[in-house]
Amino acid sequence: MENSFNKAVFIDVHNQSVSEVNVPKEDRLNELYAILKCSMVQRTTIDPNHDLIIDEEGLFKEDNPSFAMGGYMFVGSALIMGVDVESGEWSDHEIDIERLSKAIVFPNEEETKRIFEKSQDEHDQNIIVD
Repeated sequence: MENSFNKAVFIDVHNQSVSEVNVPKEDRLNELYAILKCSMVQRTTIDPNHDLIIDEEGLFKEDNPSFAMGGYMFVGSALIMGVDVESGEWSDHEIDIERLSKAIVFPNEEETKRIFEKSQDEHDQNIIVD
């Protein structure tokens, strides 16, 4: 019998933790809203086998903590879902949670500003001007 849920990685910015959660397949969109405490989600592919699901409006919420991963800053909590490459459907994740935990930074407000400014400086160097 097929599982009625998928295992996902939950990046909780409020508790500054990374853990595994079960995301029910039935009524999945509403479940994502409940887990992330939001009303609109955005899906971003982070590798061929995983998607990052974030609150699309997280940046607009006051006092919403952030996290940094792989040189990118994200605002609000997030989920990492596995992706079945053949069907394109979400599946169980294949992430080493202990290793991921070491790669995620939960910056304070001052660190957030520093990371953001550094990322903007790096982007400025990549802009092509006629």
